[in-house]
Amino acid sequence: LSKISTGCFLRCAQPIRTPPRRQQYQTEIAAIREDLTLADLYEIVKEEGPDHNKNFYVHALLGERILGEGCGHTKKAAEQQAAYCAIKKLRKQG
Repeated sequence: LSKISTGCFLRCAQPIRTPPRRQQYQTEIAAIREDLTLADLYEIVKEEGPDHNKNFYVHALLGERILGEGCGHTKKAAEQQAAYCAIKKLRKQG
């Protein structure tokens, strides 16, 4: 696995398949960023695979700081996982 894909799975032990209670992590991270007066920012760092089976690798950023990494078959799924990882990290930090 590449460094990006390895980091993606190491940071979040379990990839999101169906979030608990269908919680929208992107919405939650957007609210946190709004409180901090920062814009939503997801950076697509890598795309791999054929068009019919593409994987996207995304960073959830807070300013220039990477808070979470995500990967998925759609940009939205990758962003959702990155947001989930970012929220987990922020909750740990208190």
